[in-house]
Amino acid sequence: MLASINTDDPAVQGIEIEHEYRVAAPQAGLTPAEIRTAQENGLKMAFLSEQEKQALRDKVQG
Repeated sequence: MLASINTDDPAVQGIEIEHEYRVAAPQAGLTPAEIRTAQENGLKMAFLSEQEKQALRDKVQG
């Protein structure tokens, strides 16, 4: 099972992704490596084409 860090619905919840990484992830005891894995999982599960996913990977790595 894949897990990711997300805001679900920021317009309804009023929580931005920056908050989740700054506050929620450390409170959950996630290490930097676990946070990175969660980010990669989010990309795997995203409703994007493989080309769009690869473009995002390239942007982050490059």
